[in-house]
Amino acid sequence: MTEPKPLRAHASCDAGLEAVVLAELHALGVTDARTAARGVDFRADWRTIWRCNLRCRVANRVLVSVASATVEGRDPLYDLIVSLPWEEWFPVTRTLAIAAHGVTPALTNTVFTAQLCKDAVCDRFRRVTGRRPSVDLERPDVVIDVRLRGRDVMVSLDTSGARLHLRGYRAQAREAPLRETLAAGLVALAGVDGATPFLDPMCGSGTIAIEAALRARRIAPGLQRLAPGTPGFSLTRLSSFDRRAFDDEVAACRAEERPAPARIRASDRDPRAIRVARDNARLAGVLTSIDFSVADVATVTSDADRVILITNPPYGVRLEAEDAVERTWSTLGDTLKQRFSGSSAFVLCPDRALERALGLSPTRRFPLYNGPIEVRLLQLDLWTGHRPSP
Repeated sequence: MTEPKPLRAHASCDAGLEAVVLAELHALGVTDARTAARGVDFRADWRTIWRCNLRCRVANRVLVSVASATVEGRDPLYDLIVSLPWEEWFPVTRTLAIAAHGVTPALTNTVFTAQLCKDAVCDRFRRVTGRRPSVDLERPDVVIDVRLRGRDVMVSLDTSGARLHLRGYRAQAREAPLRETLAAGLVALAGVDGATPFLDPMCGSGTIAIEAALRARRIAPGLQRLAPGTPGFSLTRLSSFDRRAFDDEVAACRAEERPAPARIRASDRDPRAIRVARDNARLAGVLTSIDFSVADVATVTSDADRVILITNPPYGVRLEAEDAVERTWSTLGDTLKQRFSGSSAFVLCPDRALERALGLSPTRRFPLYNGPIEVRLLQLDLWTGHRPSP
């Protein structure tokens, strides 16, 4: 029997995290993969696609390509979409939505592009089945992703549906929270594996600490999306879905879970933030793995010879006065220098002024984006006296 041809797929991510997603895919057994702009292109079978949705911590979406072509305008794009065998990929009873991105010289409006592609998909179904699927822009069963660049178009099935950062555990958030996938990216870049004690001394709604706990406990982040009332995955509504094989993947995920090997701590000076963080950790199933406390960053101390510290200090998004923000950063720098010798700290920083206020020289800067804000993850290796020679 001939083996099915591997699917062409793309795992999208925030800029700067492509190498992290590539490493995730390699860990999941993907061998044919390469980084691309804001993601990773790879080849896999359907079971691996399911595995990626369940287990990837940093990817935003997993797309399966169904067509790529050069289009010169409206009619060629319509002709391409209407020619594709949509009836083989999902039944007419499924609701759909089109996610259109980018422009070409002849297609400059994404709303128009989405409408055109929706008409073509519906016309295809009407021609083949005599019926047309319904459109649901809020909670569609199936999302068709159309990406235009130059004169090129890539058409894909979005197997994730809602973005993968929607884990299902964040019922509440403080102002300007990190997306879960970005927080997981910080945890991966810092090398958190659960063996070294972890601390976030300015934890806000607790996202970084929760992602550190999920990683330390080897809890697949997509499992929460299987509960009733959560976004779920579009892959379960495609014709390729095999419930028994998918349940085997879910069982394999659950079999890998373990207690956290080392202590995980999170604190914030705001009691309301800690209440929110506790609630979120409870929903994520990791409340017993994280020690939450109310504490000002000036009073936080290390409880081990070495910890990995990751934090996202306030930098104006939370509407704090500029001088107060700089004082907070200066206090954080003093705390790191005085109390965390021998540890590694990773601080998300939006500009050089706050880096100067921190008063520490980074070993490395990782360029990232927090939503639309360009930031750097500063790696700070903390030593007393002179830094040891490599």
